[in-house]
Amino acid sequence: DVDNLIVYTLTGDKKLCVIANYQSSTLNIKLPFEIKNILLSNVDRSLAGSSLSLAGYELLVVEI
Repeated sequence: DVDNLIVYTLTGDKKLCVIANYQSSTLNIKLPFEIKNILLSNVDRSLAGSSLSLAGYELLVVEI
């Protein structure tokens, strides 16, 4: 269990995931999937894989 974190998936033509850190401190998380492509981010970020270090208030929309 991780506080102040939202992760949910959307399935359609592509499988997407929204990941949001709702706190000011950094969160380190391990995802149960690999990130293929970052579609939207509110911070400067490169492709990540399955382990993420999310900055405070960071939001990502990714293709998985």
